[in-house]
Amino acid sequence: MALITPPETTPKPKQERWQRRMYLDARIDPSMGTPLFYLIGEDNDDLTRAISWNTNTVKNVIGHTATTSTKSEETISADPFYAREGDDMALLLQHFDQVGAELDSIKRGYYEAKIDNEGETIYAFRQMADIKLQSVGGPSEDADNLPFEISLSGAKVEMDYDFATEKFTAK
Repeated sequence: MALITPPETTPKPKQERWQRRMYLDARIDPSMGTPLFYLIGEDNDDLTRAISWNTNTVKNVIGHTATTSTKSEETISADPFYAREGDDMALLLQHFDQVGAELDSIKRGYYEAKIDNEGETIYAFRQMADIKLQSVGGPSEDADNLPFEISLSGAKVEMDYDFATEKFTAK
């Protein structure tokens, strides 16, 4: 019996983490002007969009089991986030702290793009997000830390993304 050898293939390169670009609209007043795209992740070695699932298993009266799964909230934790002088995101978070922002005042646009090795867009979308300031301060030897959590909500809207300018536009 002859051995069958698989054809030689060249492994495809892994996509690097930097190719997933996560942005927030960092305008203090989101009703004024065009979005101010702020790339998040400068202080983070891990920035993950966590996807939670609710699973419900029910056994009916004839003994059959049915399982349903529904996606619940997606969240991103930016911890740490170090405030820098004149930094748009730091100014927004400090504004939230000063005015005790809550409810609709913490809603901003979240934008995400995935690009290939040549900088071409694989996909891009916009979704609404609540930006929740988690704490203020940190150890004395560190910069002012303003960690925050992003809670995504609503439908994802497909967008165009330009890697060179780091701008999103409607399709």
